[in-house]
Amino acid sequence: MKHIRMIVSSGPMKKIAKEKLKGHWFEAAAVFLLWTILGEGAYSYIRSEFKIADYTLAYNSYFNFTTGQSITIILLAVITFLIAGALSVGAMRYTLNLVRDENPKFTDLFYGFTCYWRSFKQHFFYNLIISLPIIVVVGVAIVISIAISQRVDSMLATFIILFIIFLLAWFVYAIVMTLSLFFKFYVIADDKFQYNGAIDSLKTCASMMKGNKAHLFGVALSFIGWYLLPSIPSFIVALTVAPADPVMGAVLTTLTTVIFGSFVMAYSYTTFAVYYRILRGELKIDIVDDMPSEIA
Repeated sequence: MKHIRMIVSSGPMKKIAKEKLKGHWFEAAAVFLLWTILGEGAYSYIRSEFKIADYTLAYNSYFNFTTGQSITIILLAVITFLIAGALSVGAMRYTLNLVRDENPKFTDLFYGFTCYWRSFKQHFFYNLIISLPIIVVVGVAIVISIAISQRVDSMLATFIILFIIFLLAWFVYAIVMTLSLFFKFYVIADDKFQYNGAIDSLKTCASMMKGNKAHLFGVALSFIGWYLLPSIPSFIVALTVAPADPVMGAVLTTLTTVIFGSFVMAYSYTTFAVYYRILRGELKIDIVDDMPSEIA
């Protein structure tokens, strides 16, 4: 495949995405709404049911869980991990069919289950690539801390300092790898892509993004304002409902954020589908008049 260096700004791609979404906005939003619920619903349930703060599993709460609660958490986590890849492939399938004018359907969301093993392997290897270094980081920080420390208290301080340094390095690595493998699910969803295994497809994704990671990062950043928009109605709901009924306020705030956010996700991922088509050499956009043209 010919390597393409992206020079088109986000504007023309967004314009094409909005044109393709005409008449499909609600269907596309429904696809991403269900994707969010099935993919993130388990985590939200665990947080609400067991009073776990964002990104923090309280020490006391953990040891106060009943056996049934612990089993529920484990089952939800496992199920979410098992279906996440297939659902992601399905959502990308929908956006590809949309930008190719190939009769996108809501049921495209479940396409990934027709090629489940491919979808799962792609999801598994991607998470392994992203997560493995942080495990190594913790191990290295412990070993170095022990090696250079003579006292227990200084070892703890050394570990914390090293861990923060290594964590920052991993954070940069995670961003770079996320950008490199951004189209990992698009290639599985794409019938025109010649699949030769999970590792080969990930290598192809990385190859497509050579010299394009900063450009893609810029396109992603251009959606920040759009992703902040759903917080406005959510904030209004929180102010009006939460004071009288905190539980209902929390539920309605979450629903408002997710529902409005699904429209933004449909917009952004459709734009990324246009980006993917350009990378694959299927679509060319004239940088002068922003007119797209199909490439045979």
